[in-house]
Amino acid sequence: DWTAPYLGMRVRNDFTDRVESELFVGVGGFGAGSAPEAVWQAYGLLAYAVTDHLRLTAGYRGQGLEKSDLKLNLHGPVLGASLRF
Repeated sequence: DWTAPYLGMRVRNDFTDRVESELFVGVGGFGAGSAPEAVWQAYGLLAYAVTDHLRLTAGYRGQGLEKSDLKLNLHGPVLGASLRF
């Protein structure tokens, strides 16, 4: 278990009433206390509102962690659907 400082920035843009994008970048860890030396995350998403309540999302996400001898990097496509009420 550890608690790590983390800094992030998210940018959203509504292209139209139905199409929006989101970009996120975050870094943390910084070796503070028992925290990892580095953690990071980044993703880009594009969403389309099929109806007022149904939204489909597609994008790409990557995240990583470095602590002692452990180096972990994960990345891949993101697909999703959300219902809003």
